[in-house]
Amino acid sequence: MKADNEWMFLLRVVPPKDWWPPQGSKPVSEALKTGQLDANLDSVKSKIEAKRGNASANGSVLSAKQLELHSGSSCAPFETTVPGRKKILEAWGPYFKKQLNDGRKIYLLTFQFGELQKEEFSCLEIMEREIKRFYTTLATRAVRKPHSASGKEKLPIMLAAPDVPVRKNNRSNVLWEADAYLNDGLHYHAVIAVHPDSRIRLMEHLDKCKDTYVIPKHALINVHVKRVKKDVEFVVDYVLKNVKYGKFDLIRVVTYPRPSSELLAQSMPKKP
Repeated sequence: MKADNEWMFLLRVVPPKDWWPPQGSKPVSEALKTGQLDANLDSVKSKIEAKRGNASANGSVLSAKQLELHSGSSCAPFETTVPGRKKILEAWGPYFKKQLNDGRKIYLLTFQFGELQKEEFSCLEIMEREIKRFYTTLATRAVRKPHSASGKEKLPIMLAAPDVPVRKNNRSNVLWEADAYLNDGLHYHAVIAVHPDSRIRLMEHLDKCKDTYVIPKHALINVHVKRVKKDVEFVVDYVLKNVKYGKFDLIRVVTYPRPSSELLAQSMPKKP
């Protein structure tokens, strides 16, 4: 495994908005394929922890060549030293609160999926591909030219993580009652910040254009959206709770926008 891929793996959950991969490095999606990163999450985690330990002992920081900031402004919690798990997760709440204070509209999304193969790792990979398809499609609707310098500033900012429902006594849980049998209840939550100059109103758009995102022969079967006007940090903590408590590994946290080359690659589903 090349060092660049390990750095990209670490940066996957804390990407600057206009960060571009170092020249010659491979996209994260390729780095995660079998043969480049071990499919066993425990094995991957041990490798990364060893990398962190070495970096900490040596006082290593990411070089300027590894962090090419296209505009010089960061769009997500980020620092040049290799961040720890807790530090990463705790940074997102204040970050989205700032986005709300800066005028962006915040929403909580719930992605539900049809029945998938039972291997958890495979299920998560399929779900993440569907979330990527959702975001890249949404980006082209929200921004006229998402690959342009001005367009990048207006892209929706999304953070997603896996979740499993927990039945609560004396409390209704629609998701649990309706879809707990699908994939043993496994689904994804996301928090998304939409720019005030976006071309769409998210709730209306997803209601009117559901067929654009939920399409035949794809795993995604429903996207539920709810506006968040307060307690943003609590909502972000809710989205990340199963990662925070170790139910899922940090690698399962998904962030967008990605570099433009990845963003536009799947803006529309390909015809069979």
